Amino acid sequence: MIKHCIAIVGLLLGAAATAQPLPLMGEAFGPGKPGAGAVKRGDGLFRVDVPTDRYPEALCADGSGAVFYIRAASEPAHRDDWVIYLQGGGSCDDGEDCHQRWLGRDGNFGANKLSSAFAPRGGIVGGGIESERPRNPFGSWNHVFIYYCSSDAWAGQAANVALQAQHRGEDVAYRAHFLGAKIINAVIDMLQSNGGAVSYLDAQAQRHRMPDLDAASTVLFAGSSAGGSGVRSNADRLGEHLRRHNQRCTAESCTLRYAAVIDASYGLSRETLDHVGSNACGAELSAICSYELSMRLRWERILGEMRNGLTDQSCVDHHRDSGDQWRCADGTHLLKHHLQTPVFVRVDLQDRLVMGNTIDAGYGYQGVPMDRSLYGALEEIQLRELALHTEIAEEPRAPGALQIPGVFGPQCGDHETLRSNVPTYNRFIADDSGQAFGVLDLLSNWLNGTEPSVLIESFDPSGPAAGCGAL
Repeated sequence: MIKHCIAIVGLLLGAAATAQPLPLMGEAFGPGKPGAGAVKRGDGLFRVDVPTDRYPEALCADGSGAVFYIRAASEPAHRDDWVIYLQGGGSCDDGEDCHQRWLGRDGNFGANKLSSAFAPRGGIVGGGIESERPRNPFGSWNHVFIYYCSSDAWAGQAANVALQAQHRGEDVAYRAHFLGAKIINAVIDMLQSNGGAVSYLDAQAQRHRMPDLDAASTVLFAGSSAGGSGVRSNADRLGEHLRRHNQRCTAESCTLRYAAVIDASYGLSRETLDHVGSNACGAELSAICSYELSMRLRWERILGEMRNGLTDQSCVDHHRDSGDQWRCADGTHLLKHHLQTPVFVRVDLQDRLVMGNTIDAGYGYQGVPMDRSLYGALEEIQLRELALHTEIAEEPRAPGALQIPGVFGPQCGDHETLRSNVPTYNRFIADDSGQAFGVLDLLSNWLNGTEPSVLIESFDPSGPAAGCGAL
C-alpha cells in the first residue's frame, strides 16, 4: 500500500513538473496590433532597456522587458532638477478587455500599451514639457519618460495572471503580467545609480550620463491620463522613498522639493453621480448599480484579484476601521481627500475622451442625464473646490508652501497635454488683469510660490473658450 501511494505521488509530481504554463498574449493570439498613443521616433529623449536579469518583475503585460527614455539636464543650474513622466493609455480590466486591446479593437488603444515591442529604438520625440523651447521653464531639466506597457494604470504587482477570452470562436486561456508598479520601482532604482550611473547614446552617438537621482533638488512626478492615475497611486510612497535616500535629507530637515503633476486624470466625482441605469457595474447589474457597488467591484475584482494593485496607503489606513477601503479605488476621492504629496492638476472642462466615456457610460446627476453641458459645469465646480478643499479633506495635507493645489482648467476639448505641443503652448487662460498664462507658466508659478497658481475657465456651453488658440 505504501509503495502504491508513493508511486501515485510520483506520477502526480511528474505531471506537475511537465505541465506547460498558459501561453502569453503573443503566443495565444498572434502578433498584436498597435493603436492610439504611440510614441514617435526622434531625438528628444533616448532609450534605456530595464535589465530583466536585475529586475525580473519589470515586465510588460506580454512578457517583454520594460523600457524608458531619458535626457540629461542641459544647464548646470538644473543638474539636480527632474521631471519623471508616466505615459498614459487607458487600461484593460478583464481577459476579454485585454484580448481586444491586443488585437487593436478596444476602441482607443492597442497592443502598444501591452508590449515594449512597439517602443522605438534609439530615441523618441520630446514634446510639451519635454520640449527644449525657450518658453518651457522645464526644458533644461533632467527628463525621464517611462513607457506604458502594463495596461494597469501603473498600479499592478501581479505576474502570470490567468485570463480567458473568446478568440476565433473558441475559449482561450492565457496569462498576462500586470506589473506597472514594479516597473516604476525598477526605473527609480536605476536612476538612483544602484547599479551604476544610467547612460545613453544621443543622436550623434555621444554617450551621456544621468546625474544620481539621490542628489535631486526638485522632482516633478508627472503623468497624463492613465499615467496621471499612476501618479495618484504611487506619489506618496515614491516621495517617501526618495526622501529616505536623498542626500539633502536628514532626520532633522529635508530640502528636496517633490510634487505630483496630474494631467487629464481628474474626471467627475463618481460619488455625486447617479449610477442606476449606467454600465458602471456592468450590464447585468445596471438596474441596481450604485457608487458603492461599482467601487467595491473595482476594489475587489480589478485592483485586488486581477492586479494585486496598490493604492495610496494612507487612504486604506483611514478607511480601515469603517470597512470602506473600497473608496480607495476611486482616484478622484483619493486626490481630493488623501494624497499628501503637493499636487498640480490640469483638466480640460470638455476633455473629449473622459467626458465622452462618462456620457457613454450612462451616468446621470440628480435625475438629469449627463450631457456635455452638464459635464462642463460640474467639472468647473469640482476644480474650484479642489483649489480650496484643504479645510474639508478627510485627511488634511501636511502644511507647507505647496499645500494648496495648483489648478489649470481650460475649455478646449483636449485630453492629454503635458507631452503635446499644441495644448501645451497654444492654450491659455487670462487672469483678472488680462495677462494670459499657459499650463507650464502656471505650473512654474505654483512650484515657485508666485501667483496666479490657479486659473479655471468659466464654463461656456456654447463652445471652446477664447484662449484655445496661439499665445
